[in-house]
Amino acid sequence: MKHLKKISQVQPAPADAVQDFLCFAAEALNAFLSVIGGTLPITTYVEDKCIIPVANDSGGDTTA
Repeated sequence: MKHLKKISQVQPAPADAVQDFLCFAAEALNAFLSVIGGTLPITTYVEDKCIIPVANDSGGDTTA
């Protein structure tokens, strides 16, 4: 498994209420569409942009 490494000390800015709503709406619409067997490319794109990866800073093997 590869681990993420910080390349910058800059933290992403938190989302405002409108951005939170757009991410929530895209996620909800994608969940509904996947239940009925469909997709919508624009909401999939928006949902992918809402996910901010978090670095794994555990520093060791966590399987034991």
